[in-house]
Amino acid sequence: MIYIYDAESKAAVRTLKHEFLDEALTSRVVKPLVEIINLLIKSREAEVYKAKKEFVEKLSKLLQERRFSTAGPRRLPCRPSSREHEASSVDLSA
Repeated sequence: MIYIYDAESKAAVRTLKHEFLDEALTSRVVKPLVEIINLLIKSREAEVYKAKKEFVEKLSKLLQERRFSTAGPRRLPCRPSSREHEASSVDLSA
C-alpha cells in the first residue's frame, strides 16, 4: 500500500511514481536477494550446529575417558588469580 501526503497534484504524482518504482525494485530485485542470503545462512547454520555437536561429543568422550583412566584425574595447571599474584609479589623487606 502506498500513501501519498503531498497536497500539490504534481508533487503527488511524482511521489506516486517514485514509490511505485521503489516497490517494484524492492519486490523484483531486493527480496529475491534477501531470500538467497537467508537460505545461505540457514544452510550454514545446519553445518555449524553439526560441527558443534560432533565436537561436544568428542570432548565429552575424552573427558569421560580421562576421568576413569587408571592414572586418575589430572589437574590442569592454572595461573594464580590476580589477587594471589599480587600477594605473592609483595616486598616485605622494607
